[in-house]
Order: sequence, then C-alpha cells, then structure tokens
Amino acid sequence: MKATQLKTLVLNILENSKAKNTAVLDVRKLTDITDYMIVCTGTSNRHTRTIAEHIVVQTKAQGVSSHSVEGENTGEWILIDLIDIVVHVMLQETRDFYNLEKLWSVTPIKRLSVKKVVKNSTNKDKVSVKKSTPKSNKRITKSKRS
Repeated sequence: MKATQLKTLVLNILENSKAKNTAVLDVRKLTDITDYMIVCTGTSNRHTRTIAEHIVVQTKAQGVSSHSVEGENTGEWILIDLIDIVVHVMLQETRDFYNLEKLWSVTPIKRLSVKKVVKNSTNKDKVSVKKSTPKSNKRITKSKRS
C-alpha cells in the first residue's frame, strides 16, 4: 500500500474513532525515517488506547502490519510506527507540552561544505573536511605536510 493510501486509511480510522485535532505533517523533506506523521488527541487514557488499537487492527486487516507500538501502558502518548507513517495519539496535556507540530515544522538549515580548513598557520597539520550531505556525517582527515 502506498503512503498516500495508508494516510487516507489512517485518517478514516481516526475520524471513526472520534480522535480530536488531527494534524498531518509531511516530513519527507525533513527525514528519511517516514513520509508522514499524524498527530491526534484522545480525550482520556482509555480513548487513546482505543484509538491506537483501532489503527493497529484495521491497518493489519488491510495488510499493513505495525512495525512498533509504544506507550500503550500509560495511554498518555502512544506511537504507532507503520513505516511510511508514524501516528502519535496523545492526551491534550502531553500534546501541548511536546508540541510536535512545531518541532517538525522547522525548516532545516542548509549545510555548508568546507573543502579545506587550516588549523594554524604555524602548525604543519592540515585538516580537510570532505563535502557532506544531510544523510552522511562529516568525515575529517588529518595529514602531515611535508
């Protein structure tokens, strides 16, 4: 099932489960771990657990197994990882505190690439930083000048 189809399925489940204040965050440009995050609110611990159970059962019936479900014990914040979509079912107080919508709406800062950096003009050590992409870490190599 494609991510957009799964998103529609999850939104229908949330609507039928009477989830409140549902927000869909398109995070494809911010992370590679998922395409969408869906955040919704339940009115009580029992309600959040019921919403999460409906998502897990109904997506499984459509052939999509949840990779992971966390937080079912307390019901304050339940995370359902469906790979292409991560669903956060939260109590209002928890949602207000963590404010995931604001956290994931931050525009990433463009990384600068530094080709060569000389540590100290009197020191013979040279540090060069290879160009990095957002998906890889910077690699630093040291070499001794002759």
